[in-house]
Amino acid sequence: MLLFFAVLAGVLCGVFIPYNIPPSFTPFLAMGLLAACNTLFGGIAAQMHHKFEVSTFVTGFFTNTILAMLLTFAGAKLGMDFSLAAIVYFGTRIFNNLAKIQHCILQKDGKGVKIREIGDMRPLRLKRHTRAFPPEGGDDKDTERDKL
Repeated sequence: MLLFFAVLAGVLCGVFIPYNIPPSFTPFLAMGLLAACNTLFGGIAAQMHHKFEVSTFVTGFFTNTILAMLLTFAGAKLGMDFSLAAIVYFGTRIFNNLAKIQHCILQKDGKGVKIREIGDMRPLRLKRHTRAFPPEGGDDKDTERDKL
């Protein structure tokens, strides 16, 4: 509930407090927001798979944001649009994280697609892939190495 009020207060401050960002800073802000969205969706996906760590989230947030802004700054100084590389990279990661979130919420069972309850976000079990070729000896049984 506290998080909801914090987000609401932030939105209200952003709407009612006039602040203009200089046009020369807009590419840097855009890259920072893209990196922040990447980290946010990655954190949500990690939480749904019970792999979320605060230290990874915080360091990833700052590292991604600073890297995107430095890449944009270097491209502006060199006269090249390096921000396009950051857009492709972070955009791909955002869509991959959204796909992970979607697959965690929508779970297939034998009867079709079942929407999982938000409180029941246990990690999905990945099926073991079978090999394309049988092991040496010609049979398709698991070897001792595969059982480990």
